[in-house]
Amino acid sequence: MESPITKLRATEKMLEETRNELARTREELHNAKKRIEEVTANRRSGYVGKNITLPDYVLKEAQIITEIQELLADEIKAQLSKGACTREVAQLVESLAKLK
Repeated sequence: MESPITKLRATEKMLEETRNELARTREELHNAKKRIEEVTANRRSGYVGKNITLPDYVLKEAQIITEIQELLADEIKAQLSKGACTREVAQLVESLAKLK
């Protein structure tokens, strides 16, 4: 026959495991909610549609990459004009700077 202390410890252990599982479930739920919000926002912005085709997706991704490259090129030019980076650093990213 188990002693009351042994039963209590087993119950405490089970309670702790349940708390941990609940915490994991809450985190998964929170992450799922965030992902739903992201998908909803992307769908509203026209980035993701129900019937999106591969060419449409590739075109949208290319546009985003081009915008990033232009911003980077502008920043490189600005930093170079301020003397904040050396010519050697600018030459390392010269191909990006020529994009604009």
